[in-house]
Amino acid sequence: MNRVLAGLFLLIICGPFGQAQNGRIISRQPYNLTKYDTLMQRVAIKKGGQWVYKPEYTYLNQVIMEEIFYESDGLKVKAYLVTPKEPTAGGFPSIIYNRGGNREFAQLNEYKMAFVLARVASWGYVVVGSQYRGNDGGEGREEFGGADVNDVINLIPLIGQLPNTQPEEIGMYGWSRGGMMTYLALMRTDKIKAAVVGGALADLPMMDESRGGEMGQYVFSELMPNYARDKEKLLHERSAVYHAD
Repeated sequence: MNRVLAGLFLLIICGPFGQAQNGRIISRQPYNLTKYDTLMQRVAIKKGGQWVYKPEYTYLNQVIMEEIFYESDGLKVKAYLVTPKEPTAGGFPSIIYNRGGNREFAQLNEYKMAFVLARVASWGYVVVGSQYRGNDGGEGREEFGGADVNDVINLIPLIGQLPNTQPEEIGMYGWSRGGMMTYLALMRTDKIKAAVVGGALADLPMMDESRGGEMGQYVFSELMPNYARDKEKLLHERSAVYHAD
């Protein structure tokens, strides 16, 4: 009897056959820009004790901003989600935004929320961006283009669960390390209709050499599993220039 109950528990928690439900939203809460005084002083003015967005930032009134945790390979991963306030017939296309940097450096924050994700969402897109595993309260550890690429790919089923979206109409936008994540995601799925990258890492060995080995010493070796043993293999796996075909 205990085994039966345990099996039912796993079925409820993890889904059929005990598999993780990639993309399942675990929790979500509103993202309140007004608690960031420095940002608000830049985008708004106070009238009668209330913040009023300046004309060039009124698009922030047109979207709903949220912090979410979602499931990726059985881990709880942090992400930002922005949706247009007004629904549309047929649903919105979506954009997956891939942040740059690593760990806390260049992670998603109130500025990227206001100036990138929310602005793009105001053009008529559902926008979601992952912090990657192990960051900002998320579980696991990022691998700079290893298993954490799944944190990007698993946003695809997440989008499919959202109301008022077009699950087949998904684009991707990545900057710097996020451009590398975009390249790697495109190598693993054909569900991205269009992709844009900026300053993207496409040749990691060349990048490390151009920076005097500091990327290898302070980033690659600390984040890529078995880097000391498999350096060449790991860097080539993550470099789009070696996989153009």
